[in-house]
Amino acid sequence: MAKISQSLSFTFRVGQASNQYCKVNLEVSEIDTELPLDAQLEKVNNTLDVIWQHMRDRIDTQIEEVLKEQESD
Repeated sequence: MAKISQSLSFTFRVGQASNQYCKVNLEVSEIDTELPLDAQLEKVNNTLDVIWQHMRDRIDTQIEEVLKEQESD
């Protein structure tokens, strides 16, 4: 039984400073290639939604802090 994983990631610059970046990465692993894919992904959809929202909220807060620091400089 072969297992695979799939990930999605992106990196973006934060603010005006050239050395401030943020990277977001989501991964689903242990996908069994011998079982129907839809059934496996259905099990993780709600969890991914919750994790994604948590990450977005956390990243937004950190970006706001970086931008405030830049404004005060």
